[in-house]
Amino acid sequence: MAELANDHSVTRDGWIRCIRAASDFEDAVHAILNEAWIPNTLPQLTASLIRITDNIRKTRADADFTRDLALGGAPDTWFCVYMALNFERLLEMQREVLMDTVIKLTPRARWAN
Repeated sequence: MAELANDHSVTRDGWIRCIRAASDFEDAVHAILNEAWIPNTLPQLTASLIRITDNIRKTRADADFTRDLALGGAPDTWFCVYMALNFERLLEMQREVLMDTVIKLTPRARWAN
């Protein structure tokens, strides 16, 4: 962020976008670390998995679109691409945690087949 703040090719609007992206990411990580977000019933877990998988798809599409726009762009545009990829990784981690929880909550007899 310090390099972006001192880069003369980064516009004021670009700098604001970078600050917002970093702040949104910090808020998401804070929520994951400090809030109870893992459902404890299979129907709730299923709904959460569907929602997170959809968010991963949307984030991937946005990151791909932004990456295409960033070719030859200013460093702030690349920073936003980087942040989108970090959000994707965070969502992937959430999906893994939810899948582990599904395995723990599903009765063993259902895994026999």
